Amino acid sequence: MLGMESNFNEVKAHITTGLPFVMYRKPSATTIKAWLQNDMTLHHLQNYSSKGFVIAPFDIKLPIFLFPQEKCRVIECTIPIKQPDLFLTIQPASIAKTEFFHKKIVSKAVRAIEKGAFSKVVLSRVHKITFSENPLNHLPELFLKLQQLYPTATVYCWYHPSFGCWMGATPENLFTVKGNSINTMALAGTQKVVAQQETVWADKEREEQQLVTDFIVRQLQPLTKQLEIGEQHTARAGNLWHLKTQISGKLNILNDDIEQIVAALHPTPAVCGVPRLSATSFINENENYNRSLYTGFFGELQTSASLKADFYVNLRCMQLLEKAAEIYVGGGITHASLPHREWEETIHKAMTMQKVFE
Repeated sequence: MLGMESNFNEVKAHITTGLPFVMYRKPSATTIKAWLQNDMTLHHLQNYSSKGFVIAPFDIKLPIFLFPQEKCRVIECTIPIKQPDLFLTIQPASIAKTEFFHKKIVSKAVRAIEKGAFSKVVLSRVHKITFSENPLNHLPELFLKLQQLYPTATVYCWYHPSFGCWMGATPENLFTVKGNSINTMALAGTQKVVAQQETVWADKEREEQQLVTDFIVRQLQPLTKQLEIGEQHTARAGNLWHLKTQISGKLNILNDDIEQIVAALHPTPAVCGVPRLSATSFINENENYNRSLYTGFFGELQTSASLKADFYVNLRCMQLLEKAAEIYVGGGITHASLPHREWEETIHKAMTMQKVFE
């Protein structure tokens, strides 16, 4: 393995010369992997028989980005024991208008649910923070701090001169296919971690999580055999608790096409809603911004003899800009949702990413 210094020097060289890269660390891993592309072309996925690293948007009809394996140098290194000290001064900003708008569309969504338009919808927003300096000058340090703060998340940083820079620490695996085995999860419900306080889940949160589980099971049943559903349990992601259910199974021989599995699962109710079409329509009509890569997915595709896909949902993420960062946050809305509580949930989730700069 290459040393950390060599790895980060290569990443810095890519930034300086405008060459694309992606680096990531899987949950609880002791190594970081980086894909360093050797040209500035913005490659797109043509089909799921390709080999490389994939970044897909929320809207699956839009182009999916690809770091082709044959166009990249893939390096791996150990995580250094000493972590960097990095603090960026966050400029104060007013969020009153954003709060008013978010509460308004949450109320609108609850009314739509009461009228039977859908059972759940996930509504999101952008939490923008500004700095006195450019965060892009500190990408290696920011990445190391992010992976230190969230050791059980999948942490990544992606840069392309044609599309910008994204960074995140997601707690959610979309699915992993190795051989004919598939593993995924249902993740929903959110509470802030409070020291020495037991986590108690309300019916609203358990119902929200069950909707996600039922959807995934229903979508996978035609594609699998021996489908196993684990117990609903509490899982920690940074300073937040979630409800989680593990789901696994064996793929039918005729149903092991990755594109078919993507179509079945993306987007899940954890990032969209139930039913999927009506929830998506409400999101597109009311969120009033472009989600872009937020609530899309990313990960390795066909990179070894046994691995067919290892994809993660792009949650807890942000886009880094010159002297600013746009943090993407959201929450699941059901008939029991209260606008002020949903707003508070987005604040807690925004702090997950903002802590990286503090």
